[in-house]
Amino acid sequence: MVLLLAWHESLQGRARAWTRATMQTALRLVAVLPLVCWMWRRIWQELEAREGDIDFLGRSIPFLREEEMRSLDGGSFLGSGGNDSARLLQWGGAPVVRKEFHHDGELLFMMREARLMLELCGTAGVPRPLALGFQPLTVIQEFVGEPYDKFLMQCSVQGVLRSLDQLCRRLGEVHAQGVVHNDLKVDNITVSGSVHRPVLHVIDLGWACCTGRVAGNFSLETGEEDDFPREGLGAECHWMAPEVRERRSVFASGDVFSLGFMLQQIADSCIQPWLAVPLWRLGKRCAREEPSCRPCLPKVTRALAALRRGLLWHQLQEPFLLMVRQ
Repeated sequence: MVLLLAWHESLQGRARAWTRATMQTALRLVAVLPLVCWMWRRIWQELEAREGDIDFLGRSIPFLREEEMRSLDGGSFLGSGGNDSARLLQWGGAPVVRKEFHHDGELLFMMREARLMLELCGTAGVPRPLALGFQPLTVIQEFVGEPYDKFLMQCSVQGVLRSLDQLCRRLGEVHAQGVVHNDLKVDNITVSGSVHRPVLHVIDLGWACCTGRVAGNFSLETGEEDDFPREGLGAECHWMAPEVRERRSVFASGDVFSLGFMLQQIADSCIQPWLAVPLWRLGKRCAREEPSCRPCLPKVTRALAALRRGLLWHQLQEPFLLMVRQ
């Protein structure tokens, strides 16, 4: 009888221990399950979004046939990069930019850039895509003004400082949409309007991505490996933030780095030391290697305003003098 009772108590103890272990495992699973479900749902949504690019773009803009593409030959050459070239031409009675990609392997990048341009819907003066072509890969987009460096050569010191203030606000508009440009430089800024009332436009979203993502990484978004060569990952692209070149997650601070690099370039070309020196110092603070050490855009805006207030009236009215004018 004693042995039977002991055996019964042993069974009860094992059952209690097994129940406790089972409950603890179940609780762990319950705690982790929402996170797992969220991750799979997000991955599925991203895959669906990328798979739906053609449908999304097809509902918004026309796809041009091969004969329609041939009718768009000609125009004046605007410039060329490692992945595409641009020409200015007339289409439907209005000036447009024809952006043609050099490689057929750029299809994913072209569709992604076109979709992002559509979703931003003119934010920060980003040009809207008007049509797409696939033979060759081409985006027809709005023409949004002349190069920024051409504008700089025509305006006063006050005009330069005001344009930099506007550029900071334009970048802030992009960041407010959860997007980081990643390729900010003088070549990717245009100006419409007059010298006295300029409107700045941020262009070329080929490297842009959502905040917290890796620039140029499409493996999660498309389910495909990123096998296509992209210009800009080399050490020679100094205007890009280190985290962009090193394929780390990017945030708004990456565009602050590029802005700082551009400020230093402008300062290096300026022959007015009372402007060049403070601009260069501000650019150096923005272009620090560590993202957490860079100032945020509102602080950059305040620093530019303080610089403008610190200059004399006649200094602000002086033409902005660059070395190329010499």
